[in-house]
Amino acid sequence: MSSNWLEQTRLCYESIELLDKVIIDLLFEKLDNPKDQVIIDNKVRNIIEMKQSKCLDLLILINDTDGAKNEEMQILSGQKSLTAGSRQPDVWFNFQQRLKDIKEFHKKYQNSTIQQIDKEFYLKNVFAPPYSEPKFTADEGNGKYVDMNVLYQEFLNFDLKKRMWLQTKNIIQEIMLDFFLKVQPLTDFQIIEKQIEQDFEYRWKEGTVNGWEKTDFEEKNQDERLFCQACQRLFKNESIFVHHLEGKKHKKNAKINEKYDQKINNNNNNNNNNNNNNNNNNYNYNNNEDDSKKETLAKLESFSIGLKQQLSEIIQETINQVKKRQTRTYQEIEAENTMEKVNNVQSESEDDEMPYNPKNVPLGPDGKPIPYWLYKLHGLGIEYKCEICGNFSYWGRRAFEKHFNEWRHSYGMKCLKIPNTVHFKEITSTKDALALHHKLSMESEYAQFNIETEEEFEDSEGNILNKKTYNDLKKQGLFQKTAILVKQLVLTLFISQIKSNETELIEGIKLIQMKTAYVIDDILQFLKSMEIQVQNEIQHTDEEIVRKTNEYTQEISILEKEDQEKKVKCLEYQNDLKEVEEQYNKLQEYILWLEQKISNNNLKIEDYHNERCEAHQMWIEFLRTSQNMVNFLEFLKEAVSNYSFIQISKINAVLARYKNDDNEFGIPTSEKLTVMLLELQQLNLKEDSEKYSDVAQSLNKERLRTDEEIGVGHIDNDKDYIDLEKFQGEDRRNVKYYKEQLIELIEKMEHNIKKQIQTRIDEEIKLNDDIAEFIIILEKELRTLNKELQEQKEVNENIKSIISNLKSLLEECDSHTSSYTVKIYEIKKQLEYYISSKNTYKQSLVVEYGEIKEITKLYEQNIAQTGIQYKAHYDDIINTNYANPNAQLYDRQLLNQYDSYRNPEDLEQKVQGVINVQQP
Repeated sequence: MSSNWLEQTRLCYESIELLDKVIIDLLFEKLDNPKDQVIIDNKVRNIIEMKQSKCLDLLILINDTDGAKNEEMQILSGQKSLTAGSRQPDVWFNFQQRLKDIKEFHKKYQNSTIQQIDKEFYLKNVFAPPYSEPKFTADEGNGKYVDMNVLYQEFLNFDLKKRMWLQTKNIIQEIMLDFFLKVQPLTDFQIIEKQIEQDFEYRWKEGTVNGWEKTDFEEKNQDERLFCQACQRLFKNESIFVHHLEGKKHKKNAKINEKYDQKINNNNNNNNNNNNNNNNNNYNYNNNEDDSKKETLAKLESFSIGLKQQLSEIIQETINQVKKRQTRTYQEIEAENTMEKVNNVQSESEDDEMPYNPKNVPLGPDGKPIPYWLYKLHGLGIEYKCEICGNFSYWGRRAFEKHFNEWRHSYGMKCLKIPNTVHFKEITSTKDALALHHKLSMESEYAQFNIETEEEFEDSEGNILNKKTYNDLKKQGLFQKTAILVKQLVLTLFISQIKSNETELIEGIKLIQMKTAYVIDDILQFLKSMEIQVQNEIQHTDEEIVRKTNEYTQEISILEKEDQEKKVKCLEYQNDLKEVEEQYNKLQEYILWLEQKISNNNLKIEDYHNERCEAHQMWIEFLRTSQNMVNFLEFLKEAVSNYSFIQISKINAVLARYKNDDNEFGIPTSEKLTVMLLELQQLNLKEDSEKYSDVAQSLNKERLRTDEEIGVGHIDNDKDYIDLEKFQGEDRRNVKYYKEQLIELIEKMEHNIKKQIQTRIDEEIKLNDDIAEFIIILEKELRTLNKELQEQKEVNENIKSIISNLKSLLEECDSHTSSYTVKIYEIKKQLEYYISSKNTYKQSLVVEYGEIKEITKLYEQNIAQTGIQYKAHYDDIINTNYANPNAQLYDRQLLNQYDSYRNPEDLEQKVQGVINVQQP
């Protein structure tokens, strides 16, 4: 019947819609049954596969791959006949023909059962073939733990000699993959597999795969001279390598590798035999094959490690469970098994019930709300927001502390370009994190060793200089140049001393004077340059101190401004908190007043109920007493009617003796009535008095109330009471008249009693109605007060939450204020440290500047002293050679020549020329 295209398409759409509803129901069921999450996930996966299959069938029908859609459209439009060989195509004819086919079909299969396709059908067949239900071992606990028994058995049976690494790793991969697909059926494993493969390929090319890193030997050359290919070993020296070639193990491995090469390379059957001079040409391995083996093993390891990372939580739970089992005793294990059975029975009975969770607390591992005291203990009602995580909310202190090591916070720190270290724990603001990172960077910069300024050098004279000053002096060549010039001066002096000629001596002295003048000029020039450099350095230091002081001052002002804002916020929060606490106290007083009023109303209602009970009890006693009186009067009436005149006289005499003047009818009290009945009984008036003995007893119990209950007013009883003794002497024929008169009196008394009973009944009814109405009013007021109390308590809870939030905000402001104070103090301390260090450096420069000035003054003094010495030597020469006629002329020439040497440009060339001539 569903062979036509339209019906098949409709059925596919209906099935897809039903499968969507089934998925939604299963997801809701997953929330209600946390223990069955893995089974429900597998059901959802099978339903999704069913839906994909239906969608594929629907796509085939819509694309009309077999032409069924086109044929159906032609039949519906009347362009084609439904049956072959029929008359001209017609829409109505096709309709009638199809209707006929439908009727015949249902007539033929009218007794067959129809399978209803609904949500229950799909849920029932969710694990029907070709789909399978996940099967877990007892140790896996429905996907909670990993069963390591199979892997452990493989490990125990592993043969190291055979080296079955590939098989073992394949087994590990298959077991972990099968478990992963069972516990996480909704995860797209192809994406994970692709990511693992891409990561492995990249790290394999880079040579950074864990356990498979490239060594320096492999990077340089795999065929080095001291590497044995047969044994895959690298030797330190040649002697050990040669000794290894003669060993049995090497020869055995060489034969095995040779056979292996013969199988792989069919074209190279004649390989060279082993010899003692093995140069690794006997073992031409297929390096590509070896690399592919290594890559396969490394890929399997990376794949297993990736699956381990995906199952890290379950593996950790397995480790904890194993440790727990190892520490438990037999009694504890039995007790836990018993509790599990009880919990399973209870959970089966409570599966259909929604957990009662009025306070919306989180659910525990058993799917039930956790206790409220535990909710309060862990502070799960307190919200913590982290700005670094994108203002994500964390409920409870434990979750807040745990999130600092989670991916969301790490990613936020990575976006800020800050390392997620312990220093940034409890920091949730991006501004605070950046400020702390800047501070830590500055501290590390100050703590780092600066080579340019802190490395020390010592010159040939023992002076301690920093690297910069030493390099500047070295670049100017002062050390080497001075040493060469001094050496040349000493040599010139030595030459001049060994010369005995007067002219050579004078020339030597002049040369020494000129060279010394040149050196001194150079030194003075260098000292002046050093003086200028020190002055510039001092000025630069002062400028840097000013600049840094301005930067730190600006930063301190910003922090002080933020600190002031936080303090203003703290004051606002304190004022708000004070107002809210005052409102909370007033509300508490109002709640106490409401509770007191409710308790008073409850007491009133209770008092009214008690009074009503007492009144009702008195009412019952009154009815009982009244009924007894009526019965007694009926007894008297019967006695008067049936007894003789003498007996009536006796009765009347007894009544006269016990007559009660305190009530309306003259009826005796309970005590008198009891005694009167006893006397009547002694009169032997048959058994009538015994008949009413129980009446006397009941009246005796309430003798103190009887007069009050019956007596309403007082009347004159003498006129209504008949004294029959005065008729004793009269004619007995008038007995009938007296009986009638006595009966009339008794009836009158009975009527009055019944009237009084009716009056009391009306009063009692009215009183009951009034009390009931008053109680209803009180109960209505009580309900109103309870409702108002509940509302005020809710308002009180809201105010409590507001107070807690304000307190948390106040604490946060206080912490920020304290942190700002600490930051300002640290910045000021850093500024003081920086200024002190720069001042120290400046002082050292000033000291250095003073030393340079002293050296300059010393050199000037030396120059003056040297000039005096030279003048003295010159005078000695002039005095000793005065006899020489050409001495004065020669002196003038030398003086002119000395004046010409004072030009610094030609001085060094001329002196160097003279020295070169005079050297032996």
